[in-house]
Amino acid sequence: MLKVLLFLVVCCVAAVWSAPKAPYDLNLADQLFEEFVVKHNKQYEHEEERQMRFNIFKDNLNLINQRNRNSKTATYGINRFTDMRLEEVLQKHTCLNYKSVTDDSCPPADFSPGSDPVPESFDWRDKKKVTGIKDQGQCGSCWAFSATGNLEGQYAIKHNELKAFSEQQLVDCDRNDHGCDGGLMGQAFNWLQDNGGIESESDYPYKAKDGKCKFDKSKVVATVSGCVAFNGTDENVLKKILVSTGPLAIGVNANDFITYDGGVLEDCQGGNLNHGVLLVGYGKEDDVPYWIIKNSWGTGWGEDGYVRVQMYQNGCNLTADIVSAIVN
Repeated sequence: MLKVLLFLVVCCVAAVWSAPKAPYDLNLADQLFEEFVVKHNKQYEHEEERQMRFNIFKDNLNLINQRNRNSKTATYGINRFTDMRLEEVLQKHTCLNYKSVTDDSCPPADFSPGSDPVPESFDWRDKKKVTGIKDQGQCGSCWAFSATGNLEGQYAIKHNELKAFSEQQLVDCDRNDHGCDGGLMGQAFNWLQDNGGIESESDYPYKAKDGKCKFDKSKVVATVSGCVAFNGTDENVLKKILVSTGPLAIGVNANDFITYDGGVLEDCQGGNLNHGVLLVGYGKEDDVPYWIIKNSWGTGWGEDGYVRVQMYQNGCNLTADIVSAIVN
């Protein structure tokens, strides 16, 4: 009897994992759109814009249904981006600004992986080295959030104290980068090294728009002495780097993030990097290994603000640009 029950439990778990998400009924698109508008407090200037957004919404419902049919390990759904074209989301909610394929602002790290094994799963959140999910809003400042996420982790590891650092300081003051029009994490680290450090989130709060620089050196809570890069790292080695170094600032291609709702994102589109995020851990579910990535689109997106990306595929081109600050 026990064996039968165990078999049923295993089968049920497998069925839940592989079952596709129920498709959205396009005949109910009007109702779904009304619910979407209320939930996300959407405001349109005139009826023509509302109709345009509704048409985009229906197109995205089709795309979401298609992705749910084709995916074995991830689910896709309606979120605050569902009335926007891909190009709009990338312009307003990502950020990276590359002059070349990858950022060369940080020198290559001298890292020897050694022969010691790493844990089967690891998550810097469990070590209390990752701050809560933040939201960049309609400002192309992902580079600043990726950079501060790495700085917060490095500071917490070194000083055993987790503090939230200011993205707005970087947006307003970092002349290596371009505020809400994009930037690069390595360039942000270089600016902080040259200009005295970073203030706390509470002293220099986020506004989601470009502003006049109000940096006060007397309020600096962390300083930077340099940065290192792990670009193009093998994913097995990357696990060792993550465990030994801390949360890592990485660039990704975020095209497949837009409609993501949960699960493990498989076959994530590679190509050009357009978004900065934070790599915080890895794990395995039903024999599918994955990376854990912290995003900056609020807790209403993905898995409470996080996305899991299947490992050993270089999914989303996540190994192309990997940097970490050296915090004093």
